[in-house]
Amino acid sequence: MVHIYNNILEYIIGLNYDYEDFKKNPILYYPDWNTSYYATTNKYDYPIVDDDNIIREMTREEKILKLGMEELLEDGEYIQDGKLIVVKYDEKLGYLKRTWNKETHIWYEGATEEEITEHMGVLVTKLLYDVMAIGCEVTIQEEKHQQSLDDDKRKALNERISGFDLAQELGTPISQVAWSFRDDGTDTVVMSVDEFKQMTLYCLGYGEKCYLAAELLKAKRKVNSTIDDFYNELKNVGEISLANL
Repeated sequence: MVHIYNNILEYIIGLNYDYEDFKKNPILYYPDWNTSYYATTNKYDYPIVDDDNIIREMTREEKILKLGMEELLEDGEYIQDGKLIVVKYDEKLGYLKRTWNKETHIWYEGATEEEITEHMGVLVTKLLYDVMAIGCEVTIQEEKHQQSLDDDKRKALNERISGFDLAQELGTPISQVAWSFRDDGTDTVVMSVDEFKQMTLYCLGYGEKCYLAAELLKAKRKVNSTIDDFYNELKNVGEISLANL
């Protein structure tokens, strides 16, 4: 198929001929052919001739600047002094719904307060679960171990303490306990009951601080909060007042 445009790029006609054959002798196939005309295999909606005198479709930017098709502008773009200006979104802004103001040419937060609150609840809860799963570092008999504080592990700690209390009530107190810090049993330590109770008290206290840190992080309303942000809140949790939550 051959499509013919005149010298001012008006579409003239489409001919059902082979393009290569047409190029060899245009007048044979189209008697009104003029050397100022353009022939192409494609039909263009918005034709333009480039610096190499080749006809092609206008780019989006050319349509905006040459034809004034501002409806093609994307977020972060505007026209100034005949040029297309692009304002890239800065990830440091941390918006939940990045929105472009076409009048002031700035990015702003498009999410509602309710949407941000809901997002923070979901995000921080996930971070909390991740931090609790990692747990805390404890020192038993001068050796460091990592104790996970996910739901199952905290339940297991409390159940073991309840078992000690029950044994004491029944007159058969337990003096030592074997505790596995890893599910595969590769980090098992035999310790005294007092050591275990002290460890449990510390771990559960750490868990409570994690919940407080979660509330602090929610209050920051930083929608792109990371686990590092969570740990930063956790470091300062001892200095907070419940009245400030």
